[in-house]
Amino acid sequence: LSLVGSEMCIRDRTNTLVISQEQSDILGNWLHADAANWLIEAEFPLRCQARIRYRQEDQRCVVSCAANGQLLVKFEQPQRAIAPGQYVAFYDDEQMIGGAVIEHAGKLPAANPVAQKN
Repeated sequence: LSLVGSEMCIRDRTNTLVISQEQSDILGNWLHADAANWLIEAEFPLRCQARIRYRQEDQRCVVSCAANGQLLVKFEQPQRAIAPGQYVAFYDDEQMIGGAVIEHAGKLPAANPVAQKN
């Protein structure tokens, strides 16, 4: 088995390692997060930007409360290797407004999960 050129990521807290030749297998467009810490009075749904990696460009998203009490973050564009246990940081332009621990992530159907508002 050759892993050269393969994409790898941990899919969830069961420590499942995903190994694939297809980058699309490790893309996700939503995540659930817990243990949120807000630096503002957040009102949901909240349109903002988020980062799941240090030095990553801000990614447009919508943050809302999920039925289980966690945060549901839906990204406008698919994100590579969203990793449970790491943090998602929320921004309003250049200002950090909060953060939370990523619990799990996945893919929504092909339709764009974040509707554009003009």
